[in-house]
Amino acid sequence: MEPYKWRVWVTTGFIILTCLNSALTTAIGRGGGAPMAGCEGERMRKGTEKEDLRQLILKLEKAGRKEKCPIWVTTAELLALPRRRMVQVNVGKVEKLSADGQVALVPGKLLGDGIIERKLSIAAYECTPGARKKVEAAGGTVMPIEELFAKNPKGTGVLLVR
Repeated sequence: MEPYKWRVWVTTGFIILTCLNSALTTAIGRGGGAPMAGCEGERMRKGTEKEDLRQLILKLEKAGRKEKCPIWVTTAELLALPRRRMVQVNVGKVEKLSADGQVALVPGKLLGDGIIERKLSIAAYECTPGARKKVEAAGGTVMPIEELFAKNPKGTGVLLVR
């Protein structure tokens, strides 16, 4: 029997050992031998794991391309970003950028920092309780993106805030 011949790769945080005489591959480091993407076992999943968000992204992309409405395509692209790059906007910024009677669209999370004195309509994927309280105290409304899309499928008069 022939002795095992190994090839060693050193990557960021991992040492990968590949046996040249068999189909054996193992990783050492970060997680104590957990399967790596590309090796036997679990593979990394592309996209979000939130099923409602995935459905919303598909719906916005499809409608945006069909109706030739770039605001929905851009919103879908921003919603598809990884969680660490998700859009987060404070209500103070929304008030500063939006005009009266205009609907503001936040393709991410609406945060409650800042002062809001005008009556605004804001559509957001997520909203903190503090932000909702401030907007409603000023006489405005906060709605989910699905509701705005149902009311205004063409996206006219909507300001995308990021």
